Amino acid sequence: MVRFKNRYLLVELDFRNEYGSTSTITLHQQTDDQLDSATVHASKLSLSLSHSHQYIVRGGVSDEAFQYQCAKNLTTRNLYFAVRNSIEYHFGDVGIASVQNSLTTKYYSPSLRIGIVRAPRDHYRLVWTAISLITTIKESKAKYVRMNVIHVGGTIRSTQKFALEYARQRLSSGPAKHDPDNTLLSMLGPTGEEQKKAV
Repeated sequence: MVRFKNRYLLVELDFRNEYGSTSTITLHQQTDDQLDSATVHASKLSLSLSHSHQYIVRGGVSDEAFQYQCAKNLTTRNLYFAVRNSIEYHFGDVGIASVQNSLTTKYYSPSLRIGIVRAPRDHYRLVWTAISLITTIKESKAKYVRMNVIHVGGTIRSTQKFALEYARQRLSSGPAKHDPDNTLLSMLGPTGEEQKKAV
């Protein structure tokens, strides 16, 4: 019996409206005679505003809410086809044929914006490269998406364990805007240290 060995890639998704910025804020410049409206991206807010004008922030979408809205539009199937299409586009028929039997998306969480992609052990770096080259996923409704591989594991259990610790660290650093009562953090269960103290 032949045993196929795989690698499991933990992927984090980051959605953006514009390349380099995560949300858009509309600023209204109020002068003595007129009221001009301009859209300024969050990454450009560091410009020096040395003029004696008053700037009023009007209804910008928060980064957390935008990220969650884009993430909840995706499914494991969308993620799988995004990776598969990237492999086919960048590496052609040879690339897709080398990973076809093993490539699949095992898990995707829209609230945490992480997913687990299974790849063959011999060609997991090809899949990793294809994931890094993805810039858009049509179903997410975001103009740009950045996908980072944050962990590679030999088993799905070790990858899930790392994903739980990573999610716990991310959620404990500050409650998400769409999860104010930390229900996601409580669903993850006790940490390893808390389990040792309980015994």
